[in-house]
Amino acid sequence: MLINCPNCGKPVSDKAQKCQHCQTLIRTTALKSEMTSYASLSKDKQAVLLSEFKNEYPNDYKVLDQVRFFKIASIICITLTIIIPIFLIVHIIKNKSALINASSLKDFSTLFTYLAIAIICVVLDRIFKAIIKQKTTSQLFVYQKIDEWMLERNIKDYFSFTTMFLDAAAVKTFRNAYCENDENDEEEDD
Repeated sequence: MLINCPNCGKPVSDKAQKCQHCQTLIRTTALKSEMTSYASLSKDKQAVLLSEFKNEYPNDYKVLDQVRFFKIASIICITLTIIIPIFLIVHIIKNKSALINASSLKDFSTLFTYLAIAIICVVLDRIFKAIIKQKTTSQLFVYQKIDEWMLERNIKDYFSFTTMFLDAAAVKTFRNAYCENDENDEEEDD
């Protein structure tokens, strides 16, 4: 049976994965029902597929590595922000008599150093979170590209599986702006 390509409007077989005229992916309900869900794949198979994508599109994958780096840096900053005040309290308790007498300038400089490091960690955490927020759209574009790449290999739902760990509002905004056809397809599948 022939259907019209959603991109160029030319007739295409409903069994085709791509339009032969413009190379747009053709996602029919029948085709999606025959595909394997990404979530049902073993961790090893998922890793192999992502490794293949990374080798094929290294620049796109760099965006994901950058986001991962800033998330780890943010977690480190939050951890230090929690740990440093604990060291500060322990230091105050250990040197209580020196603080009461105010005789040791060294103790005060140590306390201010701890405090300065904690403040720097909070500021860095805010900077990292702003960078992560700014890169979220780029990250979602890469996830969408991986999703299309997976569809070519008869694997569905990569985007849905991966984005469930992201900020729901950002994903919804992205889907509304860039994935209108995907939402219609998902409604048909239900």
